[in-house]
Amino acid sequence: MTKQEDVRPDYYKVGGIEPIDYMKAKMTPEQFEGFCLGNVYKYTGRYLYKGGLTDLKKRDTTLSV
Repeated sequence: MTKQEDVRPDYYKVGGIEPIDYMKAKMTPEQFEGFCLGNVYKYTGRYLYKGGLTDLKKRDTTLSV
């Protein structure tokens, strides 16, 4: 099973805000939804060729944002 650290490593927390939270705060809801949808497509499309189960876990994490 993929560890949480593989999906959201600690270095994303440097600076007091995770990048995904910053983007959500700065984008309109429609922009943020499109950004997340693009990531879902990306991780789903490449999991067989690049990241395997880690990419599927990233996809699932994106869907839960």
